[in-house]
Amino acid sequence: MKSFVAILAIASLMMVFPLVGMTASPVGYWTFNDENNPAKDDTGAGRDGRPSGPVLPIPSDAPVPNPGFAMSFVQEPGNAIIIDNSEGLHPDDMATLMAWVNADDAAPTQFAAGIPYDDEPEWDNPWIGLQIGVRGGGMANWIALDGRAPSPEGREGGGPDGDDADWEYNTADGTVLGQEWQHICLVIDGTDAITYINGEVVQPELGAGRGGKIAFNGNPLFIMGERSAHAPGEPFGGLIDEVAIYHVALSQDEVKDVMNNGADVSGTAVESVGKLSTTWGRIKDR
Repeated sequence: MKSFVAILAIASLMMVFPLVGMTASPVGYWTFNDENNPAKDDTGAGRDGRPSGPVLPIPSDAPVPNPGFAMSFVQEPGNAIIIDNSEGLHPDDMATLMAWVNADDAAPTQFAAGIPYDDEPEWDNPWIGLQIGVRGGGMANWIALDGRAPSPEGREGGGPDGDDADWEYNTADGTVLGQEWQHICLVIDGTDAITYINGEVVQPELGAGRGGKIAFNGNPLFIMGERSAHAPGEPFGGLIDEVAIYHVALSQDEVKDVMNNGADVSGTAVESVGKLSTTWGRIKDR
C-alpha cells in the first residue's frame, strides 16, 4: 500500500511541479562569459559565434545574475558576431528574441541581434527576416512574413513567389536610452508581435496582426551587431549581453524570468526537482 501511495505521489509531482517556475529552454543563448571563447553558445548545441572586426569581450556591469563579460561593438561596417551554424535557429511561426543592450547613442538605426531575410550582398526586399535593434530612441523590430501583403510600413518583393513582406516598427522615442542597459525583447505568437522593454509591454498595438510564418530565403546566418554578414549595414555601437532566441512565444512572466535570472538551458525545473526530493523523503519516512 505504501508503495502504491508513493507511486501516486511521484506521478502527481511529475505532472504538476514541472509547470512551476519553468521557462522553456532557448535554442541559442550567448552570455559572452567565457573569455577564451566569448561568443560560445551556452545551450551546448555548438552554435558558437565568430567575431568579425574589433568585437571584444569587456567586463560587464549589466544587471544580470552573472554579468561576467559583454561584447563591445564599434559602430562601423563589418563589426559583428556571426553564427555560421544557424539553420537550427530559424523559427517557424513562433519566436522570442531578446538581448540586453547598452547603445552609445540610441538615435541611429542599429541592429542588435537576429536573422536577415537572406545573405545576398544586395539590399533586396524584404530586408529582414527577424531582428531587433535600436532606432530613433526606441526599440526597432523587423519581421518578414511569408506571403503577407505589405502594410504602409511593409516592403514586398522577396522570396520565390515575390510576396514576402518586410514589416518594421519602432517603439516611441525615449523608450530606449543611450548609455544605459536595457532589456529588449520581441515575441511572435503566431498571430501578433509583442515588444517588451525591461520586461514591460511597450505599445502593443504597434505589433497587432504581425504574426504568421516567418520568412527566410535560403539559410541566412544569425548575426549580432549588424544587419547581415554579407550586406553590412547600420552596425551597432556599444555593448550587447545575454542574447537569446526561443522557438516558442514566452509569456510576460517568462520574459521577466529570463531577464532577471538568465535563460534555463537545462530543460528541467530545478524547483520541481527540489520539491520532488523533499516529498520523496517524507514518503520514505512514513
